Amino acid sequence: MLNSIKANSFAVDRSLDRSLIFLFLFALSGAAGLIYESLWTHYLKLILGHAAYAQLLVLVIFMGGMSLGSWLVGKYTEKIKNLLMIYALVEGIIGIAALVFHYTFIEIQTLLYQIILPTFKSPMAIKIVLWVVSSQLILIQTLLLGATFPLMAGSMIRRLQKPPEESISILYFVNCFGGFIGILLSGFVLVKQFGLPGTSFFAGILNLLIAVIFFILAKKYPEVINNQELKRRSIAKSITTTLKKNDKFSMALLGISAITGFSSFFYEIGWIRMLSLVLGSSTHSFELMLSAFILGLSLGALGLYYFIHKIKEPLIFLGYLQVSMGLFALISLPIYNKLFYIMESLLLNLERTITHYYLFTFAEQGLCLLLMMPTTICAGMSLPLITHLLLKANVGEKSIGQVYAFNTLGAILGAGLALYWVMPLFGLKMVIGFGALCNIGIGFCILITILKSFRDSTFISITVLSILVSVNIVGRYRLDKLMMSSGVFRMSRDSNLKNPDTLQNSPPEILFQKDGRTASITVLKLKDKLKEIIQIRTNGKTDASYSLSDVPELDEETQVLSGVIPWKAYPKAKTVAVIGIGSGMTSHTLLTVPTIERVDTIEIEPAMVEGAKYFGTVVERVFKDKRSHIYAEDARSFFADPNRKYDLIISEPSDPWVSGVSSLFTLEFYNKIEKQLNPNGVFVQWLGVYELSKPLVASVLNALHSQFPYYKIYRASRANLIIVAQKKPFLISSNALKFPPEMLKMLERLKMDTKELDNRLVGDQEDFKVLRERNPMINSDYFPILDLNANQMRFTRGGLQELKDFPK
Repeated sequence: MLNSIKANSFAVDRSLDRSLIFLFLFALSGAAGLIYESLWTHYLKLILGHAAYAQLLVLVIFMGGMSLGSWLVGKYTEKIKNLLMIYALVEGIIGIAALVFHYTFIEIQTLLYQIILPTFKSPMAIKIVLWVVSSQLILIQTLLLGATFPLMAGSMIRRLQKPPEESISILYFVNCFGGFIGILLSGFVLVKQFGLPGTSFFAGILNLLIAVIFFILAKKYPEVINNQELKRRSIAKSITTTLKKNDKFSMALLGISAITGFSSFFYEIGWIRMLSLVLGSSTHSFELMLSAFILGLSLGALGLYYFIHKIKEPLIFLGYLQVSMGLFALISLPIYNKLFYIMESLLLNLERTITHYYLFTFAEQGLCLLLMMPTTICAGMSLPLITHLLLKANVGEKSIGQVYAFNTLGAILGAGLALYWVMPLFGLKMVIGFGALCNIGIGFCILITILKSFRDSTFISITVLSILVSVNIVGRYRLDKLMMSSGVFRMSRDSNLKNPDTLQNSPPEILFQKDGRTASITVLKLKDKLKEIIQIRTNGKTDASYSLSDVPELDEETQVLSGVIPWKAYPKAKTVAVIGIGSGMTSHTLLTVPTIERVDTIEIEPAMVEGAKYFGTVVERVFKDKRSHIYAEDARSFFADPNRKYDLIISEPSDPWVSGVSSLFTLEFYNKIEKQLNPNGVFVQWLGVYELSKPLVASVLNALHSQFPYYKIYRASRANLIIVAQKKPFLISSNALKFPPEMLKMLERLKMDTKELDNRLVGDQEDFKVLRERNPMINSDYFPILDLNANQMRFTRGGLQELKDFPK
């Protein structure tokens, strides 16, 4: 007897040991999954252009593929004898796909741009092709990732003696927590050290190791299918007598799962845009936001794991949970404005060193958690709780895949509607408001259906609280638009917008504000006793400005000279393309030249074009001249058409630290753009070096030099460069060049004549040879040196504020 007890005890201990191994490996699988999501965003923005589009597509396909994968597997799990063996196989296939992904991507991208896209003439058709091809690149992998959770959950339920709901909760926790680690590991370590190909290889090897270990475990410890025990537990713990038909009950719960996913991604889309205005819209900021969201989900699942057995009425608890989720989301709106002051305090009190940069990054993560945590914890509890209810209703193992599938399907719809409909039409506040309305509404539907009596004291209390919070926040609360456009993440002294040390002595006037699909655009008028300034800001960062007085802004020099210097380098130019509209002043400057026949301005964010109109007469040619054409497209997809050839291409996007923008400063982009130039054509690159170190500047010059061996660099303003590049040696410009009268007036306003243009020359390719040789790194699509380091340089203020020692 004693020996039997010892043997059983030993068996339980060994079972627990194996379960810990399973959980650890499943956490690693979650980490690999989020590494892929991060990587795919990097890769697909090279096809789609803006990071916002890539993030949305990866999100939709990632969630959609996982939804379909989990649904398909969920239908057949009860018929599979050894789920762990199938799980090992799936992990192995995911790993192999990761090992070959980079090479597959390059081949497909080459096929796309060289053979497929040239056959299409319609811009809309090209967009559709780009989105379809991008989707197909990751669809199979996401289907397989979706299969992992129901396979592992089914296997754990069979193996452990614990109630099934506890297994679901702990698995959801470890998988999400692994994802939290994975997204940070990818963004802050792996891509920086190994580039995109190396990171994909790392994650693939990780999946293969997981597959091998689980394959061994599956053969050594076969599963014991215990459906009768599962059924007995279901009957013994019947949840309610008010809902008699399992099919209606199941569909209702699956609908709740879908609504939870729908509202969760309304919150995620809204919070990401909101936090971009606090943290800045860099790649690292996005990764911090996403990791905070996932951490909240994992902690919610962990909390449910510890007290699920104490919940007497799980369905009523689910109703209160949904209402709480909506209320916490609404409360995040008043919290939001406080984050700007916290950010300002951080920037004013932290030393601008690398050590403090890591502390600053940790604090940024804390701001994300402060905004998201309560709501995401509720969301993290919802999925395992719904699965628990379905298991107790005797639906069986297939419920695991179904819940996951419906949740992710709702997430897809939520992400798409939030970004493409609610945000542009109703603004950021209503993105959160609509999500909260869904949660609170479905929560009350559950409570009213189950309780039937409205006398329950808890129900009355939460009803009154919900009405008060909802009416007060949605009806009265306003997001501070001035604060949101302050750019607090760059210059804390400007964050207040009422500081006496800054230009304005009175609050700025908002002329235009719109939450676009890729960014929030604001046009401000700032004034004091001396002058008035018009500024256009993207997610709080000033992209262009103009003084309404006779004293010009420094920005005006960059905007005007970005048109004048390129034309002077190639006065015979007939066709011009300008990447990035800004205020529109560069395109306007070029349109003052009567011999130029066409100027195409490419701007990815339509709201930016709307905002530029507020600069008035100084940019009017962009909107009135028949030679001017504006395209609301990404530059990479715009130049996918090989028939678009230009004499002059001027690239002046936003700052390189902005997510996605650094891909317009890469070796691959310069290779592509070189093919769009006519013979003797000139390419011009604006580069702001005020937030870049010499090695980062060299990484851009190395990329440029590989395609354009000859270039001259001019100083546009204090720390802004204009790089004029050609494949062939420069022709000597004629001193008799006749400048258009309107262009001369623009130069006169800047207090310079035509001779001053030559004085702006910093050097040519030979002058920068030593700098390139000392810093041989090349900024590439697949080794994004600029994207990964510019944000840190911005914080440490390591940029070249002056060009005194440049280019040494």
